[in-house]
Parts: sequence; C-alpha cells; structure tokens
Amino acid sequence: MTKAMSIKQNQGRGDGFIDRLFSYLRTVFSEKVHGIKPIRAHVYMLKLGDKIYIIKGYRSAERLKLQEDFTDSIRAAGFLNSYLYRRIPFKPLFFEGLYYGILEYIYPHPNRPFSFMTSKERKEGLQLLLSYHSAAQKCVPLFENKLPHMDLYEKWEQRSSKFLQNESTLQRYLGKRKWKEIIGWSEEALDGLLRFESNFQDKERTILHCDLAYHNFLRGENGELYLIDFDLISIGPADYDYLQYAGRILPHTNWSLAGLFRTGKLKDSLSNPAFLYGLLFPSDIMREWNRLLESGVQLTSSRVGRILELTEGQFEKRRRFVSTIRSLLY
Repeated sequence: MTKAMSIKQNQGRGDGFIDRLFSYLRTVFSEKVHGIKPIRAHVYMLKLGDKIYIIKGYRSAERLKLQEDFTDSIRAAGFLNSYLYRRIPFKPLFFEGLYYGILEYIYPHPNRPFSFMTSKERKEGLQLLLSYHSAAQKCVPLFENKLPHMDLYEKWEQRSSKFLQNESTLQRYLGKRKWKEIIGWSEEALDGLLRFESNFQDKERTILHCDLAYHNFLRGENGELYLIDFDLISIGPADYDYLQYAGRILPHTNWSLAGLFRTGKLKDSLSNPAFLYGLLFPSDIMREWNRLLESGVQLTSSRVGRILELTEGQFEKRRRFVSTIRSLLY
C-alpha cells in the first residue's frame, strides 16, 4: 500500500509536543519523515518516505512487545486480515515516557465504511471474527502466561457494582422504575451466568479480542474487511466475544432475536442458556454510565443527553427483547 498521501506537520498543540516528536523521529529513521498527524491520545499518522504508518504509544516496552508478538503470531497462524508492526532493531522507540510501535497503515475504502447497519455487514463482521478465532486458538499456548484469563462473571459483577454505587445520581436521570429494571436485568443475567458457566468453560479457549466496536472493523480500499486494535486481548472461550458482538449489533436489529438468528454463528449460540442469560445483561448501559460518572467531568446536558438516548431510545424494544429471552429460558 504505497498510495501518496499528504500529512502536514501539526502545529496546533500549544506545548510543542508534536514538534518535539517530529524532530525525534527524524533522528531515528533513514527515510525522510514528512510529517505526523494526531488521531487520538498517543496515536498518530506518520508519513515516512513514500509510505504511511500509524505510530502508537504504550506505557511499557513489554506491552509493546506483546502486541508485536501477537500480531506476528496470528499472521503466522493464518489470519491475514489485520496489520503487522514494523520492528525497530535493537531497542523500541522511546519518547517522553512512552514506547512507540510502528503499525502498517490499512488504507480505508473511500466509499464503503464498515458499520453494523445492514444484515450483510453484520454477517461479514461475524465471519471475520470466526476466522480470527480459528487462528487465535493456535496461539493460546504461546501467550498462556502472558495474557489475562477472562472471567466474564467477575467483569460484569464489577460493572454492575459500580452502577449500583451511583444509585442516587442515576435515579435522578433515569427515574426509579427504569433504574430498578436495569438492575433487575443485571442480577438475572449474573445469576444465570453463574449457574450455567460450565457451558462456556467446557469449550476450547482462544485469544479474545474483547473490543468489538464497529470502528475496530475496517474496510480496506481493496474491499476486504480487517480486524484492528488488540489492546484488550485476553484468553477465554470464543462465546465471550460472540456475546459482546451480539450486544453491539442488537441495537441495529431493533433488538430482534430473529435478527440474531440470521447472523450466522450466533444462531448456534442461542441454544445455550448461558448465552441467553448473557444477552440479558445491560452491558452497554452500565459501561457508558459508569464511564461518564468515573470521568469526573461536569454532567452537562450534552454529555448526559447522549447516554440518555442510548438508554431510553430503544428501552421499550429492549424490554420486549428481554421478555422474548425469558420465554426461551423459563
């Protein structure tokens, strides 16, 4: 991928960090460094010679090496639809407290960005995830002692506890009835997950992606779909990723169980009571409210309004979905 692309050196940051990073990179590479462009915190686009890269900062050299080793390993195991890191000889790039990795840049398709909006794309995303898990299973022995092992019950219990701690604030925005209903779904899901957890644990483990938001699926300019951003990887049964994927796409199916049945592999999972209980857990609502309240920012109408829309915009559809799941469980 060598298409020319202009990246101007960014002068907008008042503390001069971009200028310092630009100067540092010019001392590292033999190719000409044309410029860098901020994308988000600690992530930049870099034009180096006639190629584009992404540079990403990590808190430790070990974390960077883990990402480099993992992407190399899944490529060797047969998963080609992601990036590799450009290795830096001798020692990693270290600048102002962060270790920087150099990632291949995947040129996005100019007219077909990926989303969960259509059934075809939801199936395509799931098929890519299946292909990823197939390769990642082969890599488990290599990372057994290097990655955390996912405990979904513990993760969700902690998320629910944080939500409960903000009862007074949340009831002020959601009302007592909706707040109690959300808590009820959480408790029901956790109880069922605990009772049927062996349905997950008895399955072969893989390396989970754990961050299956739509923006981590990228349509390349060649039309192929790529999976990116492995910062949250852990070891566990693939169903944990499928549960998260189901939760991400459900709002785009109008909270339709039939919509999930039409999404390939997920049809098989719907015969598993542990999976059905997992679908009850209001993970998105709790995640977003917890994140907002933990951030310490002022609760402005715009900040609260976005999450209220997430919570209330499809609340009645979600309520009907919960009833449908219960009819299959009880």
